[in-house]
Amino acid sequence: MSGALSKDDFPTPSEFMRGRRPEQFSDSHIDENFELDAGFLEYKLESITSRSEEKQFEHLARRLAERLICPNLIPQTGPTGGGDSKVDTETYPVHEDISSRWYEGNVEAANERWGFAVSAMKQWQGKLRSDMASIASTGRGYRVAYFVSNQFISDKTKSKFQDELSKEYGFEVRILDRTWLMEAIIEKGNEDIAARALNLSNFTTSKRIGPNDLSKQEALDELEKEISDTGRYQGVEYQLVEDCISAAIISRELELDRYTTEGRHERAIRLAREHGTERQIASALYQKAWTAVYWHDDFGVLLGVYDEIEAFSLCSRNSSDIEKAINLWQTLHTVVISEAHSLEETKLVDRANRLIHHLEELSGEADRPNNAANSKWLKLGMQIVQHAADESQRDKLLREFGDLLVGSQHLGGFEFNRAYELFEVLGAPFGELEVYDEVFEQVLPVYQERHSDVAVADKLFNRGIDKLRTDKVISGIDLLGRALPKLIKAEKKERMVRCLAALASAYSSMDLFWAAYANHMSALSILIQDFGDTREIDPLLPMLLEKMFWGEISTGRIPHALWCLELQISTLRQTGLDEEDEGFQEDYRLKGGVLAMLLLKADASQLNEFTGLVDFFEQSGLIACSLALLFAFGGPDYLRKHEYVPESESDTEIWETMKRLWDQPAQDNLPERIDTFGGKSVSLISRLLGTRWEIVCQHNPWCVRIGESYIGFLEAFLATSLSHQAVGTMERAKMRFELASEGEACPNELGLELRPRSGSELATVVIWPEKFPLGSLRTDKLRDFFVYSLVNILPKILFPKDTKAFLDVVAGSEEGLPRSLMFADVLASSSNIFDDCRSPSLSDWAGEGESYEIVVDPPSNLALQSIMSLRQQKKKEEMKFGEDEPPDDFLEDTPLKHGAYQTLSVVDIELWQEAGWEGVGVALQPDLPNAPPFLGLLFRNGEAGRRIFENWISDIGRVDSNEKIRIVILTGVEKSNPNAYTLAVSSNIDKAQFNELDRIFVTSKMKTMDNPDPRNLENFGRAFAASRRYALVPVTLSDDGRPPDFHFDLSVLKREVAIREAWTVGLNDPDGMAVSPSIDPIIPKGQDNAPILESIEWQKNRGR
Repeated sequence: MSGALSKDDFPTPSEFMRGRRPEQFSDSHIDENFELDAGFLEYKLESITSRSEEKQFEHLARRLAERLICPNLIPQTGPTGGGDSKVDTETYPVHEDISSRWYEGNVEAANERWGFAVSAMKQWQGKLRSDMASIASTGRGYRVAYFVSNQFISDKTKSKFQDELSKEYGFEVRILDRTWLMEAIIEKGNEDIAARALNLSNFTTSKRIGPNDLSKQEALDELEKEISDTGRYQGVEYQLVEDCISAAIISRELELDRYTTEGRHERAIRLAREHGTERQIASALYQKAWTAVYWHDDFGVLLGVYDEIEAFSLCSRNSSDIEKAINLWQTLHTVVISEAHSLEETKLVDRANRLIHHLEELSGEADRPNNAANSKWLKLGMQIVQHAADESQRDKLLREFGDLLVGSQHLGGFEFNRAYELFEVLGAPFGELEVYDEVFEQVLPVYQERHSDVAVADKLFNRGIDKLRTDKVISGIDLLGRALPKLIKAEKKERMVRCLAALASAYSSMDLFWAAYANHMSALSILIQDFGDTREIDPLLPMLLEKMFWGEISTGRIPHALWCLELQISTLRQTGLDEEDEGFQEDYRLKGGVLAMLLLKADASQLNEFTGLVDFFEQSGLIACSLALLFAFGGPDYLRKHEYVPESESDTEIWETMKRLWDQPAQDNLPERIDTFGGKSVSLISRLLGTRWEIVCQHNPWCVRIGESYIGFLEAFLATSLSHQAVGTMERAKMRFELASEGEACPNELGLELRPRSGSELATVVIWPEKFPLGSLRTDKLRDFFVYSLVNILPKILFPKDTKAFLDVVAGSEEGLPRSLMFADVLASSSNIFDDCRSPSLSDWAGEGESYEIVVDPPSNLALQSIMSLRQQKKKEEMKFGEDEPPDDFLEDTPLKHGAYQTLSVVDIELWQEAGWEGVGVALQPDLPNAPPFLGLLFRNGEAGRRIFENWISDIGRVDSNEKIRIVILTGVEKSNPNAYTLAVSSNIDKAQFNELDRIFVTSKMKTMDNPDPRNLENFGRAFAASRRYALVPVTLSDDGRPPDFHFDLSVLKREVAIREAWTVGLNDPDGMAVSPSIDPIIPKGQDNAPILESIEWQKNRGR
């Protein structure tokens, strides 16, 4: 936020306070809440006599009078209807010491005689006159007489009768009609009195008292008992005032009705004025205003009491006294922004100037350093809000605030916690500013010194959640990851589970589903253990399983998704799930539809595993899944045969239905293939920093669970790397997890060995299962091995712009290793969830249902896959490279997903550096005029050069039929040497598979031949033109003057090479990778705006 605060930046006061201080609000739950309808209540009051409920109405009137007018009533007995006694109820005298402690009714009633007459007669005028005459006839000296009627009486009529009868009988007559009754019941929260008095059993509320409310209610009851004890506070009236203020605060935190809580506040104010100090009066007034604003969203009370509180504050030399006025001023500022009152009405500026001037004086008192420092942070808080629209001044003040918190930390009386609390409040409007983040990081170490790890963890957790709410996912992961180890150390299990869940959600939002899975499994393990101990289901459990279901959908693991869905439904049923609820059914249908979309991705061998699941899906209400499988097994005829579609529906209509099912928006978030966990190996797929990772695991608990742990660890460690300009250097990376051969000795104590491999196959991890007994904890060994493997693998897979800076941040200040290692052990967490750490299997749901045959070859879903693949390919072909200059934030930190990045890397950077590419050579076959020429890449290290080609052949074969390798030769690259040319090797982006808006990173190598023999390139060009083919070949240079050695046995045949003049390469041209910013190209006359000039300028600006 860079401008002035607006009303859109703020929730309502009660919403804000409930979000910030939930512990100060009720934690009880309403199970059944039947609101008393005003129309129905009017009907009940109107028909009192016809239903012979006069006695009930009299009871209602007396209870309302006790609550709202005077608590000291005694009932009278007598017949109903027209035979009322002279007084239906009246007050009894109460000692002032007792009445002064009332919080309901009028204190004046304590020492005066008040009488009440109640009537439900329609002809109320005659009844009023007779009742007032009866009350007067008693000669008891009534001061006030009330007449309560169930009829509507106009204000004019009431005034007429009140004046007339008051004059006639010498006491004040007050008429309360149905309008008063309705207001007393509905608006003042006395529905419970009406429900009991009028026997409205259908309008009662069922409430479960929360644990906090229970303890608060006990505390309130004890306080009220002590307050009502007139002998308790003799000589210590100060404590009476304090207890009355406390009772009012507890009353608001219980969220009792406003009338009751306001009554307690008024009692506190009354007793403070009678017995308390000026500070207590200000405190009682302040709490009343605070309740009105932050519990009832009412600013009127604040405007009424502010001046008195401010006057007290300005007379005090203590910063703590001034803080109350400042808090109310901050609230007034919100009043203005919310447009509830104007700047003039609130006198906001004048009031601020008075307070700031006073604080300025106190801030300069060198002989009172604690008070001065406390005054200064209060002043800065006001000034930051005042200057919200002045970016320069606001940022300066925020930095001053941070400097003050750091500089005053060693002052014993400095209110660090309160100052830090204000800083957190300022995070609501200013939290997205870079300067706020800077100050947060500046102050956090100080906070850590003053508090336990759990307190720091809470701050990190809350700040991390704030970041996630504003889509600052990378920052959120950083903060939550730093909170997690501290929560573990403090053994704060509940908060730890929520931190794990929040981290998992953040990882999922970045397509890091294995990091999310590891965190989800750890959280699930804890919750399941707790359930075993308490037999109570944590409300987070079904929500966690919901997230896990969608995570399994994203990775294509159908058995795991079914397991999550089944367990979620089971937990919801135990917590009172209404399966007829429309929202639940819609959500369930959605899940079934997405599962069906996954089933259509099954290959021919996987379909056999689903032949026994059609009935299960149907019985489970997942009809779309049954439909998808039957279509795959037998096409339209099968669907008609099993009555899933009408007999009259044509093949074309059925195919269009299946195409629509495939082409739902959710398809963009589904994997390319599914995993049924039915084969001998399991593949865990991830896209991380542009690299497509594949972890191939033997299908056993050790390999699968340790493989899941490892890819989750990698994702978690590199999660934030997108913000540090790091990219993956490999297009694909594969690791295998295998059990050691029988009898093979383990070479270390870890029970794991990393065996490096070549090319995209980085390594094989060999596991000795005897070192990992299922159910035992070996987390320490896994962590040691993961760190060891990271050190060995990271240089091969990652290219940060600044390696040292990258490691300093990710492994240092962001604490990436603790974040990624802390809960990476899926082997341990799964042992608490699954028997023998096994994974779910489709056979778990096969049951006794019918086994269906696959009657079409190929299965219909495979034909559907081909049709939809062609559609996607056509969309891709319609994509074009941009023509304008890239946007300013093209390579800046943005909240993109890892899945939106893709690295294309036929060039293995590390291997090419080892090979030492020195130049280009050409070889022809003169005896065969139409034979393809050889384009040789000359390497100083011939062995490494051969491995480059061996890897290419392993990947694409001896013929690059898809032209995956792009060769471009730029001529005219140097004015001073017309024969010079540059050859670049890279991936061919035109042949790559990617989505619109993906960020593509292409690794490339280029070599400029400064003084070549021009005949070589000319001869190559002629030979290529004649044969339309050529062969790439590795060449080893010798150190002893021998001719280069062409390794024709490793040649790769190609049909495309781009030979073009350098000046034609413009901005956004894929061949721009062959242009260096230092190039001085030959530009023909008349080409003053040659495309390459713009490309060179952009590269220079990028600092390449």
